[in-house]
Amino acid sequence: MLLIRIIILFPILAMLLVGTGCLNPFAPQLGEAGGSQVPDAVTIGGMLELFKYSYITKDSLYYSQLLDSSFVFQYYDAVNSRYDQWYRTTDLKATAGLFSNYEVIDLNWYNLPPGDYNFNFEDSLKQILVNFNLTLDNTVIYGFARFDCYKKSGSKFKIVAWKDDF
Repeated sequence: MLLIRIIILFPILAMLLVGTGCLNPFAPQLGEAGGSQVPDAVTIGGMLELFKYSYITKDSLYYSQLLDSSFVFQYYDAVNSRYDQWYRTTDLKATAGLFSNYEVIDLNWYNLPPGDYNFNFEDSLKQILVNFNLTLDNTVIYGFARFDCYKKSGSKFKIVAWKDDF
């Protein structure tokens, strides 16, 4: 009698285990990112929002998607009184270091004209100048960022060049 019950119940239990074996009740559904909406870089404004999102969430993957393969970052070297630059690989390493060394990172953009914010033309290079304040723990940095952005046909905006103007 016990053997008959085991023979009958075994296939039912096996089907239940197979059917739910890969289910993770704690995993978010596809499209969910911890309940927040990830910005899309189809416009200049969307690109800036994704940039801000990547900084605030310290997400190097989203940040790396913003940089074109030919990306150049130019900054003023106060020690040597001259402008210097680095390229995409160095920028990604520096940004990863920034993300891991600060507990609180906040970024705000200011004074971007509405026409630039909604700009979405494909196959065109667009230069924008935007004021920002960047908070790193208890330190606030104010400055201007000059971005050269490009959107290939059917793609999203990428930053080709970034010049830091303080």
